[in-house]
Amino acid sequence: MDITRYRVKGEPWVTPDPQTDRFFWGMAGWEMEDLLQFSSIGQAYTTVEGSMYRLREKVKFPKEAAEAPEWTIRDQQACILHGLIGGRSLLWIEVQRLLRARGADWQEGEVAASLQWLQLTGRVKIVPGVEVPRAVSRWRCNRCGGGPSGIRSVQCARCGGACAVCESCAVLGASRACLPLIQALPIPQSQQAAIPTLRSPRLSPAQSDAAAGCLRWLDSSEEELLIWAVTGSGKTEMLFPSVRNVLEKGGNVLWTASRRDLVRELTTRLKKAFPDTPHVTLHGESEETWCDGRLFVATVQQAYRFYRRFSLVIVDEADAWPLSEDYRLQASLKRACTPEGKRVHVTATPPASWRRRVKKGHLPTVTLPARYHGNPLPVPRLTRVPGLWRKIERGRPLPVLEAFLEQARSTGGQVLLFIPRTGDSSRVIQWLKERLSPSLIRKCAAVSGRMEERTRLVEEFRRGERWLLLTTTILERGITVSRCHVGVLGADHPVFDTASLVQIAGRVGRSSDYMEGEVCFLARMRTEAQETAVRQIRSLNRLAGEQGYLKDQPGEGAW
Repeated sequence: MDITRYRVKGEPWVTPDPQTDRFFWGMAGWEMEDLLQFSSIGQAYTTVEGSMYRLREKVKFPKEAAEAPEWTIRDQQACILHGLIGGRSLLWIEVQRLLRARGADWQEGEVAASLQWLQLTGRVKIVPGVEVPRAVSRWRCNRCGGGPSGIRSVQCARCGGACAVCESCAVLGASRACLPLIQALPIPQSQQAAIPTLRSPRLSPAQSDAAAGCLRWLDSSEEELLIWAVTGSGKTEMLFPSVRNVLEKGGNVLWTASRRDLVRELTTRLKKAFPDTPHVTLHGESEETWCDGRLFVATVQQAYRFYRRFSLVIVDEADAWPLSEDYRLQASLKRACTPEGKRVHVTATPPASWRRRVKKGHLPTVTLPARYHGNPLPVPRLTRVPGLWRKIERGRPLPVLEAFLEQARSTGGQVLLFIPRTGDSSRVIQWLKERLSPSLIRKCAAVSGRMEERTRLVEEFRRGERWLLLTTTILERGITVSRCHVGVLGADHPVFDTASLVQIAGRVGRSSDYMEGEVCFLARMRTEAQETAVRQIRSLNRLAGEQGYLKDQPGEGAW
């Protein structure tokens, strides 16, 4: 598409529709000068010094300007488009896809004219998808915020020349220098909306206290909140009152998670809890990409497509990959908030950097130290097994592991057996074949991140069709089986850090109907990660007991 760069009173502007700009500035009595045409918005942008997307001087229009028929027609048309894209950050081609999905039959010229009108009137910013100053070290993707390391120059069929493309957010479609990125301010919401229906289970005392703490934080001036909630505590239900509070004030809510399966699970629960609230679910396979609603549930990468839209952003499993290691995703969640918006980070295993911020008083925190049923967290039993992997490889007896498996079998439980590497799977399977009966072996399976059958095998395990599931850390989060026992082989491996071991232990004891589940860590040597995980679990049990949330006192693990 052709892009024109021009100046008005010395200020630079870029437009996909010069006729709109000529009319707009003409109504103020100003003239467009120094017009240059480009085949790419990125090329036009490189000729502009400084920021061209705000007026340095307030435009003074004669009173009759806003009453002119052509002004009214242009503004009405632009308002229709703003109502469709408000609160979103979309590439030019995505705007067109959204319009088609909503059944709006707009020609490309009409879209360009209305977008430029919205930019001139301060409701939209139009920038290159990728910004390419002369210094390559300053190349930046305006959609994801990625720097030069994730951007490469390619021969582009769209603009007919060399074009910078961002590979960091390519999963959503290529952001490139020749494509305009449209960042549209949200449509102002009503300050008072209808009170949404909330169907929530009865909260436990611990959940009720935590929910009240979240509501107090919503009324404060603080921007961020950490919810430190133990695994299986019912943190989702505890946040329902806060979600309702925001919705009834006219705000929108974004609930994000790092995993697609968790997004699907959250969608089911939130639709039951808020049956009359318009929901939208967004992930890589979603068919609701261009739908609108009030309550969005999405994978974290989908936040790139929003701009100042949400009054509340909830980040589930906030310490999980990739969010924990990607500053661009964290920045996108902040950008998706309104200027007064708030962000909640929910985790059972906050990183040390967050705990230091809490200790210094820089990060408000609500702690939920007990599970909804009031039983303590199971404390892992730590066992040293010299020559562990050599014994497994040679098929030698491992009395501790065999006793653990027999305990699970005799109590009608199921076993999640964790290994550090996918390559360990064949050795452990062979050991199990030599130690278990054929009937039990037939109910065992192994999963890994590369297996296409992973979803099917996990579902069979959930339904009780599999007795033992051998897995890497891919299942340390997000799997709930009521009669679960957990074993970790090689718990001294670096892949099992403190957060991973706490999450793995959290798979056990989640149901009040089955409290016989055990957690067993087998390792050749003692590691700081194992000891810290045990201390952290005991500390949370102690806190829950002191606050009167426990029915029983926690059991003790031992070496």
